[in-house]
Amino acid sequence: MNRIKSTHLTVIFLILGFLSACHTEKVVHSSAFINYQITSKYDSLSDTSLQNSIAPYRDSLKKTMKRVVAVSARELTARRPESPLSNLISDLTVEEAQAYCDKKQNKIKVNIGLVNMGGLRAPILAGPITVEEIYEVMPFENALVLVQINGERLHQLLDIIASRGGEGVSGVSFKITGSHATDIRVNEQPISTEQKYWIATSDYIALGGDGMAPLKNAEQTINTKILIRDLILSHFEILNSHGEKVDAKKDGRISYGK
Repeated sequence: MNRIKSTHLTVIFLILGFLSACHTEKVVHSSAFINYQITSKYDSLSDTSLQNSIAPYRDSLKKTMKRVVAVSARELTARRPESPLSNLISDLTVEEAQAYCDKKQNKIKVNIGLVNMGGLRAPILAGPITVEEIYEVMPFENALVLVQINGERLHQLLDIIASRGGEGVSGVSFKITGSHATDIRVNEQPISTEQKYWIATSDYIALGGDGMAPLKNAEQTINTKILIRDLILSHFEILNSHGEKVDAKKDGRISYGK
């Protein structure tokens, strides 16, 4: 009798063990979602409390962005192969980079400035220039960087620039012949493949951005960590304090060869 009870208990435990081991998990085979479009109807009743909270910050920002920092003598636009705006910003880049180096007393001679046309997002209109307009011209948070490359790499870089019809350059002149840069002169001297040149540009371009591969793995790199937009702003303010207008023109630094 005891043996029968023991057998029954063993069977019951086996069944319970089997059932517990074979429980099924819930599996989601499909899901659904509802797409709510955020339209003006959700903003028909503004949150007065929230509006009052942000008003001081909004008004302060608006005042800052509308502040006039300089006056432009004419409309300055960016287009290939060269243009007043691209010449202005590339020249400014060299000037500010040289000032940085002189302050650091590192005895660096900045030879070339380079800005890409794609980085200049809006023209500067004739008349008063506001902080907001400078942000529109250069909305990116790009810092000023100096890179050193040899003449061979510089020639490769200028070939790339020539193949796309030009970019903003300073301190260098050349002709676009086919898809190559010819008659290259740096600081009014013929390019030398053996010489090393310092280029002032943005951190984006210095890393090879926008197809500027020859700048990658430069022999030396100095990141100033100063935003180019801030340099433009301070440069314009200095001009204005001296009673000078912002101005630039084309000078033939990039032209088409035969």
